[in-house]
Amino acid sequence: MVERLHSTLLEHLRILKLENRGESVINLMPYAILGYNSSIHSFTKCRPLDIITGHLDPRNPLDINLSENTLQLYTQEHRNKMKKFFEMINLSSLHERTSIIENINKDREPEQEYSPDQHIFIKKSDGQPSKISPAIYTRHSVS
Repeated sequence: MVERLHSTLLEHLRILKLENRGESVINLMPYAILGYNSSIHSFTKCRPLDIITGHLDPRNPLDINLSENTLQLYTQEHRNKMKKFFEMINLSSLHERTSIIENINKDREPEQEYSPDQHIFIKKSDGQPSKISPAIYTRHSVS
């Protein structure tokens, strides 16, 4: 995730440097970060700024009118919005993971059915794979 952030920021900086050849990278970095935080991300389908502030509407996220809403009401609304965000991100992540697992398992052989009292062998693992020591199998019966 951090590597993706770095590559995206570098891409933003590269584009900004092409447009502003005389500027130093240090001066362009805040603009690259602002661009990153203001763009909609493919995984969350939201802007990072929206996730942090809990704002879904196009108003300024810093526009908190305390005369309209008390601080307590604002905090409660923010909490509810954040719950919705995290549920939405979790569902998106779950959908992605499910599709990846289904894609991996599409050519997989079906699981073998075992009958009761059938003998099977289970490979014993001590956590240290070794090419020198032989594999140890123990005999079990299906219950």
